[in-house]
Amino acid sequence: HDSIKIKYIKEAAEIDKFTKNINQITEIARSQHIYSMAELRALLQTLKDKGLISQSCTFDLFYKRSLEIGLTEHTIFIGTKDVSKFSFDKEINIYHFAYSLKKNSFFSMSTSLNLQGYSNYRDNFIFISSELTKKNINSTKLTQESIDEAFSKPYRRTHFIGKYMDKNIVYLTPKYTKNYAVTQKTWPMSSINRALVEMIINVQYFRNSLEIIQTFMPLKIKIDTKEVFNIINEFDLIYPYFQCIGYYLEKIGFTKSELLKFKSKVSELKFYTDKNKDKYKFDNYWNMFYI
Repeated sequence: HDSIKIKYIKEAAEIDKFTKNINQITEIARSQHIYSMAELRALLQTLKDKGLISQSCTFDLFYKRSLEIGLTEHTIFIGTKDVSKFSFDKEINIYHFAYSLKKNSFFSMSTSLNLQGYSNYRDNFIFISSELTKKNINSTKLTQESIDEAFSKPYRRTHFIGKYMDKNIVYLTPKYTKNYAVTQKTWPMSSINRALVEMIINVQYFRNSLEIIQTFMPLKIKIDTKEVFNIINEFDLIYPYFQCIGYYLEKIGFTKSELLKFKSKVSELKFYTDKNKDKYKFDNYWNMFYI
């Protein structure tokens, strides 16, 4: 049929142009590590605008030719759905891949420590966060009974967890702080001070509080207690985390005299380092139950 013949003629012309400009097309395509489907369509338009592919090239044909120069699809099941991304790289970088999965995200907690070369703690997990939008929340009065009840129950963890290759990718949605103490390195990531606060708040993603303390003890010289205090302020947490993090900082190696600002924030309420334990010890100075 004439229509089929015309289609083949058009495809042949496109293939010829693609082949002619293949080096430039490949260089431009590989300048970005990870693509969504929408970004692949934008790439096609960019190549058309540069005159490297004719205006009549369909996306289906462009996709077919892209597969020939190394485009691969990578899929992860996270939350309740499969998410697919595409790359022209021969070997995909797991951090590029994880970072591409959510807008305005940053690497957090132990992952930020590992990426900055401070540790390799829990390196089979990639923690990545995207802050919630700003909300006006009416604060309710905190009581000892409500704290005791909450910390007698098992931890709750996010359902937004996926596995890719040998890594578990965990997405968190912390409170809005305008990304306070998030630093730009190869990717955006939590500073060491923010990572400390994040890990203490989210101890459920680690074995226990003792491991967090052990992880940060060799990093004491890198920790700025004033900045840690400011980060807790920015999070505006309901629970009495000033006394909790003051306790941690003393265990990490800071003296009580270095932590007077935290001591001034100790409430009358007793708080916990870990949830749902059979036995606790008690620290009178920080008003903290610990293991």
